[in-house]
Amino acid sequence: MKTTYKNEQVKIKFYEWLKNYKQFSPKTINCYEKAVWLWEDFTDYKNFGSFNETMAVEFTDWLRTKKKVRSQENVSLTYCYHTLRFIKLFFDWLSKQNGYKRKINTNAVDYLHLTKKENQEATQPKDIKCPEVEEVKKT
Repeated sequence: MKTTYKNEQVKIKFYEWLKNYKQFSPKTINCYEKAVWLWEDFTDYKNFGSFNETMAVEFTDWLRTKKKVRSQENVSLTYCYHTLRFIKLFFDWLSKQNGYKRKINTNAVDYLHLTKKENQEATQPKDIKCPEVEEVKKT
């Protein structure tokens, strides 16, 4: 694993910003951490300043075809949707930080998304199986 010192510094600042400015819980911050780790895994730990539109599109495609741990099934669209949402906030925040304002094009951040149909499917409420009226009466 190749971890750059500069990337680690940026991540620490971002997580502090999430905690103190956004007032996110540790559990939510952990979700952001996992998303950033996925990005680093995808890019082979390249400097965050190298982010561009092509990488954003390739990451989205890579995420769609990512397999679940210990399974041959692809990850869910809901998983993709949230991961992209987390990464998008990270790069949006990063594009406003000193040393990255000129490196990261804010329009490139907008390329981190699913299709409208995929977004709709990912955010649609899940059906919950409820007992039938007869089953309730029996109990």
